[in-house]
Amino acid sequence: MDDIVIFGRNKKELHKNFERIKEYLASLDLEVKSNYQVFRFDYIDKNGKRRGRPIDFMGFKFYRDKTTIRAKIFLRAIRKARKMKQKKIVTWYDACQILSYMGWFKTTDTYKAFKKYIEPNVNIKLCRKRISNHFKKRKE
Repeated sequence: MDDIVIFGRNKKELHKNFERIKEYLASLDLEVKSNYQVFRFDYIDKNGKRRGRPIDFMGFKFYRDKTTIRAKIFLRAIRKARKMKQKKIVTWYDACQILSYMGWFKTTDTYKAFKKYIEPNVNIKLCRKRISNHFKKRKE
């Protein structure tokens, strides 16, 4: 296992559970990496101010009320879309990449950003068709 996220009511409860997990892993001759973190999850206080931290996990940033994409992934998607706009012919590789990025946008609360930065630069239907044609040729 690579990553694990555990939620609890308070840090004391989390630290107790963490010690139990370490003991169990020790019985299996495994250990936890030293860079683990226990922190307060994102929330909005009574004054409307955002407190705590979001969970940055698998390319996403999870907040209590929304899910976004990591900034680096977002910037790479925008750059890729701009480069594709300048090209005369879309390669199947470029089409695969942009559709992969599209998956990130579909599963998060960043649809407006997709409409603003990606969609004007890339023809999604053309990308899908390019990939379909590429794999049809490979089957023959």
